[in-house]
Amino acid sequence: MLGFDDLRAYLQARRDTGSSVPRIASELRVSDWQMQAALARSGVRLAPRPQRRRYTEERIAARVAELGFTDVEAYLVDRVVDQAWLLAEVAAELAAHRLTVRRRHCCIWRSPPSTSSTRAPERRLRPRD
Repeated sequence: MLGFDDLRAYLQARRDTGSSVPRIASELRVSDWQMQAALARSGVRLAPRPQRRRYTEERIAARVAELGFTDVEAYLVDRVVDQAWLLAEVAAELAAHRLTVRRRHCCIWRSPPSTSSTRAPERRLRPRD
């Protein structure tokens, strides 16, 4: 299976690289619950969440470097602010979950539209008699 002796060896290797249940499930084209059941049957436990997040950050940083950016913030400024990409588009390019991109890089925002062009006309109230 994908160069491994058995499913347990594959799952253990993916665990060692910090992969999450959804990522492994998508690689094997099975549902998350099927993946969780396979992990339980094989006795493989995933790495703790902080370790998986660190692996994810390292993978995202490597992908950003492949795209020619010096760091993740410069990449996000280019894609989100300058090119007005949606977070889903950014997540797809980084091969990361949309919520991961939003959670870890929420400091980058598009500037709001100019208030002069979006402001509703002021309503004047008539004085009561």
